[in-house]
Amino acid sequence: MTSPPCPASWARLTAVGARAWDVLSLYLPVMLMGALALVTWAIVKRAAEPGPAAAVALPAGQADYTLHEVLLRRYDGQGRLSVELRGRSLAHYPASGHTEVHQARLARWDHDRGQHSVVRAAQVRLDDARQMYAFEGPTHYERQPLPGHTGPRLALQGQRLVWDEAAQLLQSDEPVRLIRDADTLTASRMRYDERLGLAEFTGHVRATLAPRQQARAGASAQ
Repeated sequence: MTSPPCPASWARLTAVGARAWDVLSLYLPVMLMGALALVTWAIVKRAAEPGPAAAVALPAGQADYTLHEVLLRRYDGQGRLSVELRGRSLAHYPASGHTEVHQARLARWDHDRGQHSVVRAAQVRLDDARQMYAFEGPTHYERQPLPGHTGPRLALQGQRLVWDEAAQLLQSDEPVRLIRDADTLTASRMRYDERLGLAEFTGHVRATLAPRQQARAGASAQ
């Protein structure tokens, strides 16, 4: 068991940690919204056009259409792949007004920022109004720089993440794990307000920060 750091070392560690997570907070909106924006266009849109009423309404739990081995792609104006959705199945349930994608893998290539992001979830569930998005089951998000670009590697892991489009809130009532390069933060719950750019971690919160070259250099100079 290691002994606690001395006050001077702890002060330096606190300063380093504050700088590290301040930088991370700048990437959090891009990290989360990139994946969520992908879902908004990729899910097959059910047109709300007027027409004759169905003879028999489908019962709850019964889909009106199902797609298997889904692959949807979108390209930018220069013909480059920008977003891709893969799923084992996609189904729409009219009685409850929602769509489900099982074993989903959503990827985004941001060529302007030089970033590649991927989110994997056991299930993605969204309502017909596309206001509430739920990533359920083991959910893993990863972002890294494209070849030829630099930047931190980011990851977010959790069991259930819910995005409220109207309130611009991302919430999880289950444990989450946030990683930036060698730094790690875990918490029992998370609430992220996109409008304010504010992330709140509650419950059992723990951060592990890797040593920084700048911190070591400063310590040597003292």
